[in-house]
Amino acid sequence: MNADQAKKDDRDNNFVVRWAVAAVIVVAIGAVGYNYLARTGSPDTAPTSTPVQVAPSSSPPGTPSK
Repeated sequence: MNADQAKKDDRDNNFVVRWAVAAVIVVAIGAVGYNYLARTGSPDTAPTSTPVQVAPSSSPPGTPSK
């Protein structure tokens, strides 16, 4: 392998490493942002809670249920 080819290979390797580091940073920031939004939520996406009504029992109060 000649010196020019080795120099070009080193440049290519550095280029790939820089892109990989940048990709990892972008994915990490995205994951942190997603987790933050998933935990806190936003008012637009918050599920609305509906009150739950309990049906009245057919037996008078104080009588044991079967």
